[in-house]
Amino acid sequence: PPFQLKVGSDSPETDLQRVTMLREALGSESRIRLDANGAWTLARASSMLRALAPLDIELIEQPVAAHAIDDLARLRRAGQIRVAADESLADPAGARALIAMGAADLLVLKPGALGGLRPAASLARAATEAGLDFFVTSLLDSALGVVAATHLAAALPSAGLAHGLGT
Repeated sequence: PPFQLKVGSDSPETDLQRVTMLREALGSESRIRLDANGAWTLARASSMLRALAPLDIELIEQPVAAHAIDDLARLRRAGQIRVAADESLADPAGARALIAMGAADLLVLKPGALGGLRPAASLARAATEAGLDFFVTSLLDSALGVVAATHLAAALPSAGLAHGLGT
């Protein structure tokens, strides 16, 4: 399974140092996912993704603010690291627009944040139709929410990405 590290709350130098240390500790075979929770500006995200690219990062979740769909699209087009939309999916209309414009490489589907299993499954279908990947994860759910997310993950076609259900 991939290892996920939160970034964006420290200086860029500290984030880069932490990710470098993690890569060295895990070795080249392990997958690393980063999550900035929308903490970076477009300029900071662009700079950070260029600096992080040599570290073989699997993906970066929500590098810019949730409403900054155009910025997310610019980062995706730059192609440094695969870009995942997370908080940007909370608004159904915004999520559909994000998918339509291909503003992310993949979607992070959190049923608890998306209004339940049906809306999450609907976004998974829309992503698949648009050629985007996705993975299912949980929020701060109870055991019931994690089980529901697990059932959703099992019911959806797999893109080969590990789901984030061991949070």
